[in-house]
Amino acid sequence: EEEERRRKKKKKEEERRRRSSSVEKQVAHNRKEASRRLRRALGAFVFTPKCDSEEMQSLGIKIGPMRQRELQQWPTRNAEVVDAIPGAFARVQHLIRNGMIIHSDYSGQMCGETGCKMQVRGYRNSGMNCKEEEVVVWAVTEIGKTQLGLLKSAAKTRHGPKHVFRDVMSHVQQGKPVDDILNFRPPEYKYKPKSAAEKKRRLEEARTAFKKQYSFIAKNRRRLFSLSRCGKCLVHKRECQIAWQTPQELLNKGRRPLNWSLSGPDCTPFTPYGKRSLDAHPATQAWNIYSVKSAMSCHDVVTRENSDLMPPLFDKIMA
Repeated sequence: EEEERRRKKKKKEEERRRRSSSVEKQVAHNRKEASRRLRRALGAFVFTPKCDSEEMQSLGIKIGPMRQRELQQWPTRNAEVVDAIPGAFARVQHLIRNGMIIHSDYSGQMCGETGCKMQVRGYRNSGMNCKEEEVVVWAVTEIGKTQLGLLKSAAKTRHGPKHVFRDVMSHVQQGKPVDDILNFRPPEYKYKPKSAAEKKRRLEEARTAFKKQYSFIAKNRRRLFSLSRCGKCLVHKRECQIAWQTPQELLNKGRRPLNWSLSGPDCTPFTPYGKRSLDAHPATQAWNIYSVKSAMSCHDVVTRENSDLMPPLFDKIMA
């Protein structure tokens, strides 16, 4: 009986070691697979804790600050770069001398807006006559649930946005115009394509539908968009003005602030994540609205985050 107990105990230990070894092998395989995918995405380069910006830049990879110290020094270094260009420092000071109003679509976690405030602080530390408090994030638009929660929380602080809106569709005149835009969407299928030919047909069908939708929005842009348009603000729980309107008293004093659109329109259709389906992707509807809305706006500067395959923002509509 003692021998039998020892044999069973030994068998259990061997089984436990075998399972443990199997789990370790699976974990190692998963890490290897993740590393392989990352190398493919980054051009045979893998981020590791030991890597710093100097090593990455030596490999030709353009990146921003990666460490806390680099992030702290980033605004000052940028100001030094601007100062080294003849006349650039004075030009920037002239542009932002009356402050800055930022509008943002697809704001994410407000990285761009925060970067602007940091850069103004860097300019001020370098001797420029400007104030970080004069950089106002007027309105932001986002569709992600997590991002919306973050933006609404940030709105309670002095650095956060004044207004938060859900989706760029809120910028369109509500009612029949919204229904007219939605009517141009391609049909939705409940099953996946059974063949490559059917998949290609669906893509062409979607591409044609979104082109007609863009043409409709561009043709009726004056009816769909208005600078005095109000939308439901998630911060104040009421209708708030979407676009900043410079008060007449500031215009009389010649103190109109710089109006800046700092946006990250949905570039998923033009990346591997969207399978490079381009203008046949469902997100094309948001792109159609954003592009025409931006062309109809009164922004002095439009900066957008994008993919290298994205189309030009302002087409013939600017005419």
